[in-house]
This record gives sequence, structure tokens and C-alpha cells, in this order.
Amino acid sequence: MKVLLCTYRCGDYGTDTLFDGLCRHLGNENVLEYPHKPTLHGVAEGRYPTIFDYPIIKTDEEKLRMVEDGRYDVILVNVRPRSAWIESKRKYLRDNFKEVVERNKNTPVVLIDQSDEKDIDYEYIERLKPKLYFKREYRESDNHPDFIKPLSFSYSEQYCPEDIFGPRRNAYFWAGQDKRGRRPFVRRLEKERGGKFFNKYSNDEFRRALLEHKIGLSLLGYGDDTVRYYEAPAHGALLLAEKPTIKIENDFTDGETAVFFKTADEMVEKIKYCAEHEDFTDRIRLAGHEWFKKYHTTRKRARQMVQQIEKII
Repeated sequence: MKVLLCTYRCGDYGTDTLFDGLCRHLGNENVLEYPHKPTLHGVAEGRYPTIFDYPIIKTDEEKLRMVEDGRYDVILVNVRPRSAWIESKRKYLRDNFKEVVERNKNTPVVLIDQSDEKDIDYEYIERLKPKLYFKREYRESDNHPDFIKPLSFSYSEQYCPEDIFGPRRNAYFWAGQDKRGRRPFVRRLEKERGGKFFNKYSNDEFRRALLEHKIGLSLLGYGDDTVRYYEAPAHGALLLAEKPTIKIENDFTDGETAVFFKTADEMVEKIKYCAEHEDFTDRIRLAGHEWFKKYHTTRKRARQMVQQIEKII
């Protein structure tokens, strides 16, 4: 399968890691992005672990000529960047994707919505007539039409540690912005600890810290799906999480591959239980790590998406 991923130049965790997964699943020679995005080709910038170093195969003009010649099997379009980060949809359509739309004759279009927003972008659906629409914040209760499919975050094998079995001297770890619904949980932990709970970390410092802790905490952010939800088990820490309400294919299971909570008091209670029952914690964190490798790497997420696309092209 030959894929063109139309995306934004600004950082976008969901689609950046999806690009990595597609390259791993289909081969990087079969996956091109438009317009050119330096962070996918070795230029380091941004907060998230989304810097990849894939070779530059084509110029943007060559990619557009391939659209005109019908040389892609599918065109993927990132319908929205993360809302906090940037290029307006109108500017993107006018300056970037307009060229692809005008040159595309009959290659199937699939929309990728990895944004924090819960609604469906029907403006894009009306304009581009996609065969499929993959939605990160997908809720079964919304009764979406069949062409809208769930597609949650994942975590790249590139950033997974080779060894998760070193000593873990510390109990639990979290880093993130203290905003929206997270605040009651963070305040409760600060009360429990008797001090501030958040420090700023570089990506490398963050990954090292996760390897030193037995428990990795995940709190819902602007959207239900969070990077921490996959980062913690990827590094062999027990996933202690505020349970997402979205559909996640092959999700973690409470008491088997993760531990879930609903309230701040329940969170503290479960942290204490895990700290006092090391055998329980070790069993679940190692099972969670294996579950992550089986279902939630970028390669596995891309494969999940490609299997759906193969049915319509």
C-alpha cells in the first residue's frame, strides 16, 4: 500500500506517531507526508517523543505529481491539529491541502482526527467525501455511522526501553499540565505528599524517571486519550489510570493489565495498596507491559488502521 499523509507542520502527537507506525508496518518507502515535516526526518523540536529520522524520499512537488498520476492507494488527511497548537483549518485548506484536492482524481480519501475535540468534523466530511473517518475521541454512546472508526493513541517502539527489569526504588510518578479535570487529583496528591507534585522534565529525563518508578499515573487531559496511558506500560510501570470513556481497541483491563480509579480518594487508596503489595504491583505492571507490546505500539496501531482501509480500496 502506498500512502500520502496530509498533515500539519506543527507538532501533533497522534499523527506524528501514526506516521512512524505506518512506516514500520508498510515500509518507509511507501509512506510520504505532505507538506514536508522536518521533525519526521531528524530535526528535533517539541515536547513529545515524536522526533523520527526517516529518510527524505520525495520533494513536495514530486509528492503532488504522484497524486495527479494516481500513484497512491489512499490519501490520509489530518483534519485538525491539537487545538492548542495552531495552524487554523481554513489556512491549512487554503495553503496546503488545496493542492492535493485539486490534483486528486479518484484516489480514496480517509480522514484522521487525532484532536482533543469530541465532535466529528462534518465540514471536512462534506468537502472531501471520505471513505473512512478515524476518530481518537470516539464514544460508542454517540452512535456514529459505520464509516467512523475508533483510533486511539499509541507509543513508538523507538522510545521503548530495551530493559525494564532494573531496580525501581520509587513508588509512583506523574508529569503533566495541572489543568481542567486533573486539578482535584493533583491537589489531592500534593496534600498526601505534603508538597508540590510536578516537576518539569525533558523527554530523556522523563523516560529515565519512569524506569525508576513502579507506578505511572495517567490522568485525563483535554481529551480522554493521553500519552501517559501508553507511556507508563511501555516503560514497565504499572498503569494507574483515570479510566477513559472513549473506545480503545484491546484496552487494558482493571486488575489484570492496569489499575483504574474514578475519584481522587480512590486514586490515593489504590496507590497505597499497590505500594504495600509489591507482588500484586509487579504482576500487573509486567502483564501491562506485555499487553502494550501486543496491542499498543505505533506499528500495531497502524496495522489496525490499515486493516480497515484494505476493506474499502
